[in-house]
Amino acid sequence: MKTLAVTLFVFFSFTLKAQLDIDTTLSKKELVYKVLMSESSDMLIRNIKYRGSDFSIASFVNESPEVLIDKGLILSTGDVFDAMGPNKKPNTGVRASGMRDQDLQSIATSIVIDATVLEFEILALRDSLSFEYVFASEEYPEYVNQGVNDVFGFFVKELNSRALSPHNIALLDDGRTTVSIDNVNHRVNEEYFLKSDFFEGKSLQFWEQNREMMMRARVFEFDGFTVPLEAKAYLKAGKWYQFKIAISDVGDRYFDSAVMIKAQSFKSKGNRIPQADEVVKSFIESELKDEKLDLAIRNGQLSFDLQIQFNSNESVILKQSFKVLSELVDLMQRFPSLKVLVIGHTDNVGSESDNLMLSEKRALAVKAFLSRNGINKERLSVAFKGESEPKASNDTDVGMRENRRVEFVLTY
Repeated sequence: MKTLAVTLFVFFSFTLKAQLDIDTTLSKKELVYKVLMSESSDMLIRNIKYRGSDFSIASFVNESPEVLIDKGLILSTGDVFDAMGPNKKPNTGVRASGMRDQDLQSIATSIVIDATVLEFEILALRDSLSFEYVFASEEYPEYVNQGVNDVFGFFVKELNSRALSPHNIALLDDGRTTVSIDNVNHRVNEEYFLKSDFFEGKSLQFWEQNREMMMRARVFEFDGFTVPLEAKAYLKAGKWYQFKIAISDVGDRYFDSAVMIKAQSFKSKGNRIPQADEVVKSFIESELKDEKLDLAIRNGQLSFDLQIQFNSNESVILKQSFKVLSELVDLMQRFPSLKVLVIGHTDNVGSESDNLMLSEKRALAVKAFLSRNGINKERLSVAFKGESEPKASNDTDVGMRENRRVEFVLTY
């Protein structure tokens, strides 16, 4: 009786804490900037696009982090909420977008349908790209080698290159074998495969002997998974690439599959490219193209002034400066590795001590604006110079107005 009681306690403890939380409320930009990437991603992002049903993409948190992936991004051929366990059915699936995708069609064995596609352009500041992921499917094990497997891929192509088709980097460790149901299962490359089973209808003894499988069956609906894998690609220095995450049904519109990418694992690795400063400088100039920038590279840092307006002896940001500060917010979201030092300045009206305090208030006001608009405070710092570093002569009203400013120093 004691042994049974302990087994039941362990079983129900696992059951109670095993849960998958799905969130479809984030925008596609937020999914890329805040879920996929981190402040150490060392990567520039632009032109985010999505094709698919709104219910086929989401962020997720796995409250049993020892099971596969703790949190991240999920793309499904059906409804992402159907990924939530426990595993009860062998054929969970719904009709989704009905969309096709040419790149997926090129690796499929039949007609591609219900495609879910997230794509964007990347420029890595290091010489390679990598991220962690898991592929899961309801087609395991029934449709192994049946010729109608769902497909997915991570497609990379240099922009404006002569290459006719992108390179799929969803590969096993040999760098040649694509990750698919036929290539990773209980018969082939089984070291990369994790099976599941129905959560109900099994004895306590079975689950006691298969605890890891029990947790997978409790958290997820899918009948089979890959182990966590790493996708990677070597990139040319200073080049923009088109990157695409895509998954779709093949043949039928049921038996859902999904790909899950680990949160904040999407980053560039390896050696820093030699022209990184010039690449970042060019990117900032293109993002803030409507502003008059005095952008300079100084000691490995980028510094520039923006036309942030202040009235004399005041630290309140004027409305005409909101536009450029909003553009700076957008820039920092596109470049999560970017950190900003805000430096406050004044003209020479008033005492040096008063101007030092005023310049601090101006820097703090700008920092507060950026923070209120979603920039992590850890990416922001302030300094204050008072009247000690004028940009123009304080002998004219125009010069004094130019000196009532903030300066930005960027590091990454």
